[in-house]
Amino acid sequence: MEDHSAEDINFEGEDYTANDQDCSTFVHNVSNINNDFAIKIGMKFGSEDESYVAYNSYALAKGFGIRKGAKTYNRNKELTRCLFLCSCEGKSPLYSNYLERKRQRLEYRCGCMARIKFKISNEKWEVFEFSDEHNHPMIEENLRHFILSGRNLTTATKDILSSMVDAGIRTKKVVRYFQNEAGSIENARFIEQDADNFIQARKRSMINSGDAQTLWIVYAYAIRGFKRFFYTFFKLMKMEGCATFSGEIAMGGISPKTIFTDQAPAIAAAIKEVFPDTCHRLCEWHIDRNAQKNIPQLYWKPEFREKYFDKLLWWCKSESEFELVWQKMIEEWDCGSNSWLQRLYDLREKWCPAFSRSIFLADIKSTQRSESTNRVFTEMACKTMSLTEFVNHYEQRAAEMRDIEATEDYKCRGTPKLAIDDCRLLKHALYGDQNTSFTQQLTQASTNQIGGGIENQSSNITGKNVDFSGQAN
Repeated sequence: MEDHSAEDINFEGEDYTANDQDCSTFVHNVSNINNDFAIKIGMKFGSEDESYVAYNSYALAKGFGIRKGAKTYNRNKELTRCLFLCSCEGKSPLYSNYLERKRQRLEYRCGCMARIKFKISNEKWEVFEFSDEHNHPMIEENLRHFILSGRNLTTATKDILSSMVDAGIRTKKVVRYFQNEAGSIENARFIEQDADNFIQARKRSMINSGDAQTLWIVYAYAIRGFKRFFYTFFKLMKMEGCATFSGEIAMGGISPKTIFTDQAPAIAAAIKEVFPDTCHRLCEWHIDRNAQKNIPQLYWKPEFREKYFDKLLWWCKSESEFELVWQKMIEEWDCGSNSWLQRLYDLREKWCPAFSRSIFLADIKSTQRSESTNRVFTEMACKTMSLTEFVNHYEQRAAEMRDIEATEDYKCRGTPKLAIDDCRLLKHALYGDQNTSFTQQLTQASTNQIGGGIENQSSNITGKNVDFSGQAN
């Protein structure tokens, strides 16, 4: 008998051998199968996988799916018979109409008797029973890529899919990549649902012992791996519908000097309780946004915004000036009864620059740094992400952000060029004692500069008697 390889899609001979080919790879190439290919009684195959691939290839070319059926063993527990069936064989179990189910499925099984049966002897799988009579129409050619037996994720596909998802790429975009590489959606040989099912199963395997327990194990390994491991533990407590923070700060128990937040009352209450000595400031960007929502009839009028609101928010230099501008705004625009403006006035010490002159803010007026960081993690996170998975993504993004800072540090390793080469003050600020603060260096350089000028003038009049009337003797 003549042997044929797995790539011989016509199977014209009676013997078929896969020559150690990956059967899953062969399934992905069934779109090239000739529709004239037929299975005959007496054809032989080398294994169960080869037999299944051959019948599945035939089924996909005709337009139906298959599944594995019963197996028969002898007294020595050796496999002697194996049955493959049409996917429409049999009937689905009946459920009561009153039984509530998560999703109602359509009935696809219709008792089809199409099947193929193999006789196994001496490690050869021989076709000795074959029926190709179906009691249902074949699936249209443009829909055959949805047949379940023709869809398969190879090991290489799973590895690439896992790597891309771990890198923060959405599953939908990864599937689109595979479809583009295959040339079309039909040639990809799997659909988006298959990729989603694989990713979800992978996530469940990561948290077999529970999401929180798995996360604790991750932190336990981190604590063992580093001699100094600092972390902040925040516990959310439900208290009258508000969330509060409790815990210790990692930086040696020192509270932050200033905290910027939005106008959420829950956060304000938590900061007041946990950090009583910390200055709580409100983000001016959030105030500006909230003004657009709460007083749009006033905010979008340039006379109100430029003359009063913007000045109150950014340009008032003293408390008395703030009170004066606020009073004029209330009188001119008759907005004293507005509840949002009244609440904003009650919080004026938390957002107006005039009330924070004695507080070090490093010229920070909003939470834009935090918001930009949140945007980075929002792009990678989704509502179905587990806590453990989020921590893994967090560590990857944090490493990327540190790499960006390291890149900037590398670029800044040189020394700036002096615009004025003969300026002693700039040279001293640049090349002065590194152990001395810049303020002390600047003060010392200024003293030397002034002192040098006086000394030069003194040398010009040395040996002369100076009369304060302006005449020299």
